[in-house]
Amino acid sequence: MKVLALALMLTTLAVATAQTDSTKFKLRERWKLVDCNDLSCYYYDQKTIQYKGIITAWVIMYMKKGKKFFMVREQFDCTNRASRVLTLIEYNESGNKTGEDLGVKDWEDIPPDTLGEEMLDTLCNVPASDIPPVRKKPVVVVPVDDPPPLPKKKGN
Repeated sequence: MKVLALALMLTTLAVATAQTDSTKFKLRERWKLVDCNDLSCYYYDQKTIQYKGIITAWVIMYMKKGKKFFMVREQFDCTNRASRVLTLIEYNESGNKTGEDLGVKDWEDIPPDTLGEEMLDTLCNVPASDIPPVRKKPVVVVPVDDPPPLPKKKGN
């Protein structure tokens, strides 16, 4: 019993260590690490970033303490150096959703020398060739019955 408890404790410690090490954080390759500090790490989704004068991107904020993370759909204004949250979803360390806020927030200035500023600078300097085109809704083709035959000309 003690061996099982010790093995379980070591496994939990290994998983926690793996999650706090940004190189081992379990995210798909589409998530690009921006930066980490003592409290958190910030990532953005390279596949869904959009630029139409203002950058819209999905961002993950991984909180090292408590091992929870937030998935945030956020807009960044490169000219005015501001951002606002469109959607915020909170997950616990097991990946289960624990909260959600779908209300659009007001624009806020991004303080200098913060992870927010690092995210802004990173996203504002993503080469245009790396930004995927905006997905348009697919055209739905509705099949129609065969058209009626053309009338025959008289004399044929």
